[in-house]
Amino acid sequence: MPHCIIEYSESLSESVKIESLINTVFDAALSSELFQKPAIKVRAIPYSFYLNGASQFDHFLHVNVKILSGRTAEQKLSLSTMVFNALEALNIGNTSITVEISELDKDSYSRNI
Repeated sequence: MPHCIIEYSESLSESVKIESLINTVFDAALSSELFQKPAIKVRAIPYSFYLNGASQFDHFLHVNVKILSGRTAEQKLSLSTMVFNALEALNIGNTSITVEISELDKDSYSRNI
């Protein structure tokens, strides 16, 4: 854990290398000290078709960090802030950036180790 899912407008790839987004999110999750390096998973999904109601932005970038339940509100806020600040530091112009932390219920989450 965690699963970090980056959703972004496909046109954003003209402004920033998607690999750098993946690395930035990975590094922020690792820097949070909530997870061990081998447990962090990051993937990116481009969207060709979308409607961004905030017309002042040409692009969007949304990260959903899915973690197992049990973290404190402070830990979740800290993680969200770290990921957000790391992405903002990339200075991606005219892009709406959002980050959310979602909890996966430990009792219903399945995986192979």
